[in-house]
Amino acid sequence: MSGAVKPRLHVLRATWRRHTRIILAAALGLLAALIAPLDLGSRALVGADLFFLTYLLMTARVIRHLTPEDLRRHHGEDTDEGARLILLLAFAGVAVSLLAVLAALLGHGARGPWQPVLAVASVPLGWATLHTVMAFHYAGLYYATSGDGRDAGGLGFASRKGDADKDPGVWEFLYFSLTLGMCGQTSDVTVETSDLRRIVALHSVLSYFYNTVILALAVNAALAIGGAGGS
Repeated sequence: MSGAVKPRLHVLRATWRRHTRIILAAALGLLAALIAPLDLGSRALVGADLFFLTYLLMTARVIRHLTPEDLRRHHGEDTDEGARLILLLAFAGVAVSLLAVLAALLGHGARGPWQPVLAVASVPLGWATLHTVMAFHYAGLYYATSGDGRDAGGLGFASRKGDADKDPGVWEFLYFSLTLGMCGQTSDVTVETSDLRRIVALHSVLSYFYNTVILALAVNAALAIGGAGGS
């Protein structure tokens, strides 16, 4: 029995180390959604917004102290949230933003006074969460150990004179991820492996649909406000 329990405990500890921020943020979001004295739509939005905000705040606190050596030491563990969680966050962020803002605009069902505010807040919070998680994913892939014991690499960061020997830090990966999220292109960072190109392609597609949804909802909101003002 003990032989079967120990591997499970090891897996649980490893999962906790790798996904601490997401687990805590999700737990707080779920708790808030369950106990908030609001209508169902507003409670869902409170949970989603708190999840996004908690993750971003915890990450901001960590980023202040992270060095390239920290990223290398924790490759694929404390800093990399994992591809499955990234996809989950991406689809959850898009779905929550889309459904929440549509509900606020169309006014279907019970709607509390805070629902429009919570719906609008979920859009930038979900967007920032998605691309922050992707930045750490890229860092984990870059500093993973290859077969020869070196960094796996796969991204080429343009360096200024005198910085060529410096390892990329968390801000380089955030720069890369946010550029993809805003522009759908890699700017001055080169993608050098097929595996990373697949991930970047998926990231770009998700960003395109997310940004398209945001633009469409913004136009619909402007039309709705204009129509209400004209009547």
